[in-house]
Amino acid sequence: MMGKNFYLMMVLVAVSGVFAGYTYEVEMGDSGSVDLFGHESLLMTGGEMTYFSLHDYSSAHIEGTDPLISQGNGGIWDLWQGGNSNVEILGGEIHEITFATSTRGTGNNLKISGGRIDILSNFQEIDPAKNIEIICRDWLYNVNTKKLTGTWEDFSTFDIQLVNVAGYEPTIDNILFTIVPEPMSLLLLGVGAIATRWKK
Repeated sequence: MMGKNFYLMMVLVAVSGVFAGYTYEVEMGDSGSVDLFGHESLLMTGGEMTYFSLHDYSSAHIEGTDPLISQGNGGIWDLWQGGNSNVEILGGEIHEITFATSTRGTGNNLKISGGRIDILSNFQEIDPAKNIEIICRDWLYNVNTKKLTGTWEDFSTFDIQLVNVAGYEPTIDNILFTIVPEPMSLLLLGVGAIATRWKK
């Protein structure tokens, strides 16, 4: 019964998603396992998934999920990213993200600026172009525990266990940190720019 309801919900949401620029939209309910291929795209603002994988040139924009409770219960339990896919996470709760793309360079990206992520692992060879971007106010990495902690822009905190995979680049080395400036710093920059312009 749940399978039929989910299928009908995904069909209806898929139709509305096409008009919004996404192949699929997930707002609520249990989506089970979802796989994106080709140029398919997904917007998630709520609901839950046990397994979510991206292949080829697919993309996902995750703004929120249901609270993560246990495997198959809330949030996203396992997100696997491969190919030249792009994922942007602004919120929601994810147990584990596996960045498994073999493509080097800028064609595949994972951008995280909010939410809860318990585990992050990297299956990518050493690449000068860092393909995982974390946008935050501050961060700290403990080399002994491999724990990454910090503060998101909205002042909520994160605590991510990084996992290194033998034969691949250490996860921390594939992360680009973009620091969000404090409001006072932005104000001072703005005043400085105006003052400079006024002098001319």
